[in-house]
Amino acid sequence: MSTDIPSALSGGQDLYVNELPTRIVLGPHVSYVDTDNKELKHLNGCDWNAYEKYGNYHIRYTKHTKFVLDIEKLD
Repeated sequence: MSTDIPSALSGGQDLYVNELPTRIVLGPHVSYVDTDNKELKHLNGCDWNAYEKYGNYHIRYTKHTKFVLDIEKLD
């Protein structure tokens, strides 16, 4: 986790997408992310269902653990 501190402090990695994935919950400890985008599939720490599925988004995340720092909807 400490290896991601420099990545987080520098603003993280950038990703621009026009469609967010859907998190499908199968049980209390079982869920998966439904998307064809390999980069989005491996991001952690985000409730994708809290955002509109379609739209232009700027996502910032840490380099090593792929933890989402910020999601901004672009107009």
